[in-house]
Amino acid sequence: MLSVASLAKEIDGQTADGSKVLLLTVHQAKGLEFDTVFVAGCAEGEYPNQRSVREGQEVEEQRLFYVAISRAKKRLLFSYPMVNKWGRQQVRSRYLRLVR
Repeated sequence: MLSVASLAKEIDGQTADGSKVLLLTVHQAKGLEFDTVFVAGCAEGEYPNQRSVREGQEVEEQRLFYVAISRAKKRLLFSYPMVNKWGRQQVRSRYLRLVR
């Protein structure tokens, strides 16, 4: 059961005793490792971000996805919504094909 959740602002001060769930951006997670990593929002339009694709920054988006998935030491889990906020069917991210 999840008893404590924290949006980590100061990562260095967090303990690794298993009593907290850290919610991090990919940028905050750089250089860190965790036993279990959940990557949320693994849908087209989110990963890669639509704006980044439009602006020709998909290589950077793929690099950030790699950073996110490479933080896991033991377990790596992905999620994405079945429908978006407008009720439209979501398509899973093309980046999930890269993970084996």
